[in-house]
Amino acid sequence: QANLEERKKAAAQIERMIETELVAFQQWLHTLGVVPVIAALREKALAIQAETMQSIERKLPHLSEHDRKVLNKHTKSIINQLLRDPILRAKELAAEPNAEEALQLFMKIFNIEDAVKAQKN
Repeated sequence: QANLEERKKAAAQIERMIETELVAFQQWLHTLGVVPVIAALREKALAIQAETMQSIERKLPHLSEHDRKVLNKHTKSIINQLLRDPILRAKELAAEPNAEEALQLFMKIFNIEDAVKAQKN
């Protein structure tokens, strides 16, 4: 009888653990839909950074290789800092009940709908 009670307790504990892990898995699964959105946003931002670097190099041809590397590093740092909050917010949006609608608005704001479609294909 005592052995049966111990097994029931262990089974209940395992069920709670499974439920907790299932919730965590479902949250993770919801965030997968945001991966193409984040990738498209980052790609667009890095393209802008690359275009800006090309413009700087045309306007300042006397820059040394070291100067170019420093500018490249710092402009990428600016991009990463600017993207940090929108990316975090996109991940949060993906976990909300109206995730699809919210992410559509997010993509529209950043004008990345086509790039997201391309990422998904």
